[in-house]
Amino acid sequence: MHVFRQVCATIGCALALCGVVSAEAVTPEILQYRLERLYFSAGTESLVFPGCRFVVMRDDAAVAEGVIESALPGVAVSETGVTLSDTIGLSEYTVTVDTYRVDSTSSIAIGQAIGPWFDLAIAPVGDTGLVNRVTVDSYGFGDRARERMLFDFERGMLHGCFSYRAPVVSGERVQHVSAAAPWMVVLVPNVSREVNREGFLTTALYYAFDSGKLPLLFNGTNLRAVTSFVPAVQSSRPYPYDQAASGELLSRILGPNGAVTIGITDPSLRRTAGYFADILGREGVRTSVSNDLDESDCYLAFAPYDLYNDGYTLRYITRRLHEQFAESASVYEGLAIARSHLEQARNRADSSSRVGLLRMVNTRLIEDIGVFPLFRPTIHGVFAAPVTDIAVDQFDRFTMHQLSLLIPPPYMRDGAQ
Repeated sequence: MHVFRQVCATIGCALALCGVVSAEAVTPEILQYRLERLYFSAGTESLVFPGCRFVVMRDDAAVAEGVIESALPGVAVSETGVTLSDTIGLSEYTVTVDTYRVDSTSSIAIGQAIGPWFDLAIAPVGDTGLVNRVTVDSYGFGDRARERMLFDFERGMLHGCFSYRAPVVSGERVQHVSAAAPWMVVLVPNVSREVNREGFLTTALYYAFDSGKLPLLFNGTNLRAVTSFVPAVQSSRPYPYDQAASGELLSRILGPNGAVTIGITDPSLRRTAGYFADILGREGVRTSVSNDLDESDCYLAFAPYDLYNDGYTLRYITRRLHEQFAESASVYEGLAIARSHLEQARNRADSSSRVGLLRMVNTRLIEDIGVFPLFRPTIHGVFAAPVTDIAVDQFDRFTMHQLSLLIPPPYMRDGAQ
């Protein structure tokens, strides 16, 4: 089992409200007393959650007590049935509310059923002197792997888990988080195969690609269609959806007894390959799916999403294409021009000039070579109630290095009387 270890930042818990009497209690103000309920000026930001006890004091004497029923950032509400005098001002009372405690030293176990690309979804940590504390274990890919991971999560063996499908997990304060994967799915011609001499095979398949049927293409939820390799170059899809044009091109390229092998670089792309195999099958083309890219006429692959708008996706794809032996001299010429433009873009300080060069490379890859962006998966995470500080950075990466555990007051723990 592959294990990816992420370092953890030490978390200092500094409550914004004054009046902290200990690491496990706060003394907020009473905001309101209405219908036998108390509203306190401290909530989840101060680690006050449902079930925490509170005591109301006046002149060193307890006049009311109870538990928190609901809490939000900045406010917590007691259960009904609290009785206070109508003749005494709220400012004359002092309140103590128990809080959870932050544990920033214990180990945290996370599972993922995404695959090796999941490493890109984790925000890096610059301080290498911190302690390794959060462990991410890979469960492989597929429904069985995902079910096994969720079973371990529900048994308490994992503090959280990630998959392409939104987990159907419920429970008190179970937390969900999601973000677009920092990679996209692309359709790529094997430029060394004779069938791709004119670059029309993948173009024919793209004509029949219906982005409205994304749930049929991938075993995931909340998929996002992609029409460009560069986020800064937003556009409509390169070619319109046209089944008739797809059939005409396929007939022209393959003839009456055609056969196509579609390659996949990751097991999660088998359903996507099946979608394109159905397109070919409707045109009478014999189709097979293979893990051997050298024997494939075209293939489906992941490409890192260009998070920084610096042409990284384009460089990744052109490098992969350059590694193939292309029979077509025009392909080599097109790749050489694309790589030259990318190098120029890397050295351009002017944003508009750089984006213009990236736009030309984006167009060349699609129209001249037949590489097509298809969609981005979404990564879904679910975390148990004790986990805190779950966040996503500006690049849709999970910042798991600062995860901590919330420890409830002793009377709320399992087995407490």
